[in-house]
Amino acid sequence: LSLTVTVDAVIVADIVVNFLLAFEEDMRYVVSRRRIAARYLRCLFWVDLLSVMPYGPICNAAFGGCGSGSGPTGELTPCAITCRMLVFFHLLRIHRLLTLFTSPKYNTEAPFAVATLFRNYVVTVLWTHFAGCMMYFLAKVYGFGSEAWGRASPGPDGRCLIDGEPVDVTTWLGGPCDPAVGPTFGERYMVSLYWAIVTMTTVGYGDKTPATAAEIAFTVLYILVNIGMGAYIIGTITLVAVGNDETLRAYREKSSRLLEYIEVHGIPPQMSSCMLAHLRLNFVNEQASDEQVLQILPLTLRRKVLHYLYMGRLTSSYLFSGCCSTFLDRILQAAGFELYMPQVQLVTHGSPVTELMMLIQGDMHCSVTRLSSASPKEYSVEEGELFGEIPFFMETVSTETITTVSVCRVMVLSRAAWRSILDAHPGGAKAMLENLVASTFRVIPRASCNVGQPGSRTRRQ
Repeated sequence: LSLTVTVDAVIVADIVVNFLLAFEEDMRYVVSRRRIAARYLRCLFWVDLLSVMPYGPICNAAFGGCGSGSGPTGELTPCAITCRMLVFFHLLRIHRLLTLFTSPKYNTEAPFAVATLFRNYVVTVLWTHFAGCMMYFLAKVYGFGSEAWGRASPGPDGRCLIDGEPVDVTTWLGGPCDPAVGPTFGERYMVSLYWAIVTMTTVGYGDKTPATAAEIAFTVLYILVNIGMGAYIIGTITLVAVGNDETLRAYREKSSRLLEYIEVHGIPPQMSSCMLAHLRLNFVNEQASDEQVLQILPLTLRRKVLHYLYMGRLTSSYLFSGCCSTFLDRILQAAGFELYMPQVQLVTHGSPVTELMMLIQGDMHCSVTRLSSASPKEYSVEEGELFGEIPFFMETVSTETITTVSVCRVMVLSRAAWRSILDAHPGGAKAMLENLVASTFRVIPRASCNVGQPGSRTRRQ
């Protein structure tokens, strides 16, 4: 009784809160109390009211206590059955669970597998609880007598008989044959719940079976619903397992194709291990790449996200000084962002540079070969610094060798993309070239890579 009163009090408090709770309409929150109350009164208020009405006291007051009446053998009277059936309106409060079950679908804070298992177990517990209560109610209608599930009757020697066989009936709904000694409400409920769970899981031991026509009819409906519910639960769990398996299968397929390629072409072990490591790095980070994530967004929103993430890097670079925001946005849209494993040479001495690159994250090592020095000059590339830009614009070979020290994220602008930007924004391209010339021939010595501040350059000797 105390639990029932507590639950009813919570529902009443929720009804009061719903008269003050803002709702969303056309992507806007409505906070007008008049509109909130009108919307709640049009639909869910009456559902909540029916779900919280005290039907037992109402029936006792209206029909003189017949709501709890029973026959001479303990069965419920028709008036009591009608009053008990009204309590089924309390099931309308289950509509609140719909919000609980739908919100995890779009809540990324909870893992999908955990949310799915939680939802399935809650549905299973509620459904079996309802079925157990129904079977308890149907047995109560017959007074837990010989026509109910117990089917127990006293034998000539005082022992209980079921179907003519002497048995010890102490835990079933019918209880012992002596009506003065019987199982408690909790024991009968646990037996009903046991039957509901065993039937839903299709175990079907057969030790507890319905006996009356009403119990058999409900069991048929219960099993029919269980067919669809079981298929849904198995399907959702299979979806979680298959999703993980598909990701693993995609990686294994790419890995097997790469291994076949390595074997056919006889690639040495050191290079092949580097290729496999790079495959795994890109596969793990593929779903988090800008191209994969932002492709679902409209162009304007995608431009804003890229502007927020990388515009600070561009404006702090000497090469883009004085360039307009539209020109820089165009560069961000045309550029790609790639990941590289450690010890990968992005620029090699004596090789042409076909891409304009900027280090976004990570550590790089730069080795500059100079004509006036027999040994190369060693530098480190700072985050936000361009490298290989002079051979890129001059279309000459590089005098640098740039190697990644750690896993690096690099912005890459291809020559074809640069030419398309050059045609669309000649003013911005001119400003870039002027910055490059001014930095290269500045009187103050500057280098392509140094240990100083990001973006500082020294002249190549």
